[in-house]
Amino acid sequence: MGAINTIIGVPLGYVIYAAYALTHSFGWAIVLFTVVTRVVLFPVNVLAHNNAIRFLKLQPALDKLKRRFAADKEA
Repeated sequence: MGAINTIIGVPLGYVIYAAYALTHSFGWAIVLFTVVTRVVLFPVNVLAHNNAIRFLKLQPALDKLKRRFAADKEA
């Protein structure tokens, strides 16, 4: 747990501390921290959403292949 805390926890602690230093309120610091993390993670969320849409488009073809080769597990 020490490595995870050092890699993830310490930088996020600095971010929340910076948010508190800007707002001087723990409530607003949490809100600001949430907004910042959502903005940073937005591109990752968009990529995950696009991949999910692609997989849904491929699903009928995959189901067809599964039905076609249901008896032959090697194929």
